[in-house]
Amino acid sequence: KGYTLPSGCHLADIAKYGLLAEHQYKQWLPHLLLAGFNPVDLLCETWLNTASDNMLNFTLEFTNWKRLPSFVGQILFCHRANSTRTREKYFDDIPSLAHLSRLKIRSTLKSEYLRFDKFIRQLPLPACLHDFLLYKEVLKLYDIPEISEIREEMQTENDYIEYSED
Repeated sequence: KGYTLPSGCHLADIAKYGLLAEHQYKQWLPHLLLAGFNPVDLLCETWLNTASDNMLNFTLEFTNWKRLPSFVGQILFCHRANSTRTREKYFDDIPSLAHLSRLKIRSTLKSEYLRFDKFIRQLPLPACLHDFLLYKEVLKLYDIPEISEIREEMQTENDYIEYSED
């Protein structure tokens, strides 16, 4: 709450530490991406060559995968040609208009509005579009608990730590 998203010289550190915490990506990466962090900033050569298939595919869900920087496309193409990566088949297709619309809507919102579901839920849209803007189907596809559940879990852990220190 109130923190700014990493940028500039911190981007390389985020990618580096992200790979170190790769086995826990479901706990931190959704927060970062749903808060408006540009996923292309993670897609450096090291990330592309080292990240697990699931973590990389999850990250690609937050992009227009047909308009990635050319070096990213080349690395992904080489991996696919060598069959060293498992990518979702739909990444070979042009993104749907719905997906592109979601990216555009989210890109027009400031990151401080994207950090909390509450702002999206207050938009004058049907609940199904709120869920779509919050990537609920993507979180479910990758078996990632809803962000609200993760926050409750983290709060419970913090309460336990504070209680056990007393």
